[in-house]
Amino acid sequence: MKEDLLPCPFCGSPVEIESTYDNEIITCTLCPARMDYEGSHSAAIAMWNTRTTHDRWISTAERLPDKDMACLIVYRRETYKAVWNDYHKCWDDHSGDDYWLDPEVPTHWRPIPKPPESLT
Repeated sequence: MKEDLLPCPFCGSPVEIESTYDNEIITCTLCPARMDYEGSHSAAIAMWNTRTTHDRWISTAERLPDKDMACLIVYRRETYKAVWNDYHKCWDDHSGDDYWLDPEVPTHWRPIPKPPESLT
């Protein structure tokens, strides 16, 4: 059975999971990334697949935002601000016009980071 494991967050290579007597071990097939998890097989996979989204671009083929949110998107090799419209399942432009782009048209997206707390 094929595991639904995301690739390594450090190098992007495939990973493997091994079940031992008391834990699950997920290792990258290329770099030294590894996670030992004392718990169920499915919980280990869920933990491994939990990623922050503020530090990397996410492919629209991998997933789309799960709620309405302002994002940066890559469209025609340029970066734009867009709003993911979860109700209509489309990208709205920065002014809020509905249905600017189909979900798969931009190649990548990422949430807009919060501004710094102090600008000094």
